[in-house]
This record gives sequence, C-alpha cells and structure tokens, in this order.
Amino acid sequence: MTKPAISTPCIGVCSTVYGDLVCRGCKRYAHEVIEWNGYDDPQKVLVRQRLATLRDQAVKEHLVIEDANRLREQIAAHRVPNTDEDSLASLVYALLWRGASKMSDLSAYGLRAKASAASEARELLRAIDADFYMRSQAHYERNFRTLAR
Repeated sequence: MTKPAISTPCIGVCSTVYGDLVCRGCKRYAHEVIEWNGYDDPQKVLVRQRLATLRDQAVKEHLVIEDANRLREQIAAHRVPNTDEDSLASLVYALLWRGASKMSDLSAYGLRAKASAASEARELLRAIDADFYMRSQAHYERNFRTLAR
C-alpha cells in the first residue's frame, strides 16, 4: 500500500506571482511555492509544521479556548477535516475558515475573543490571518533574508 502524498498548503490565493516573498494565501515562502513538487516528504512536513506553529501562535493571540469539548463538538458538526496531529488552535482556524460568517456567538463554539481582539468571527479570522502573515514574514526575515552590507 502506498503512502498518500503530502498535499500542498496552497489555498489558491497566491501572491508570490506578484513578487511577494511570503504568500498571502498559504504563508509559504516564494521558494517553497516554486519548489514544492521537488520536495521530499520530510521537507514538506517541516514546512507544514512551521506553518502550523505560526498559525497556532496567531490563533492563541486572538482567541481563548474556554470549552474544548464544546469546540470538538462544533468541529465535528461542521465536518472540519482533522487528524490526531492537529492542534485545537489549528482546528479553530479551520473552523473559522469554514464558517466564520455563520458564527454569531463564539461561546457556542467554546471560544472567547481576547480583550484586544475583534469580537466578530469574520473580523477575528481577518486579524488572525494578518497576524499569521506577519509572523511568517518575520520568520522569513530572520532565517532567509540576507542583509546587504
């Protein structure tokens, strides 16, 4: 039996074609977007792990999970795809992507917006996504960009 291929993180909103060094859609670096099909599984896993870490940090900056059981029920009810490796923060992000426009009461999902964050689900998703993008840019700057001397 063959192992399933590791899918691309692409969400079809690529900004690297316009010259961005970090994609505004999937948050990968331009060289990762270009070279993805040439990566072996361990390289793809590393990229996905970095993205998950940065995304989870952004989610935790804006939201508090107050009731993990209620959240899991909502994740199941909304048929959010998940694996055992997915963190709750990653699932929150997926849930927001799937149905932020229908989420009028965050507490019904076991969530609470932090005081500094927007309280409406669509606003939260935008804020989390912007934070995720900023973190990806900062990671790129720290680790890949060379300074001209």
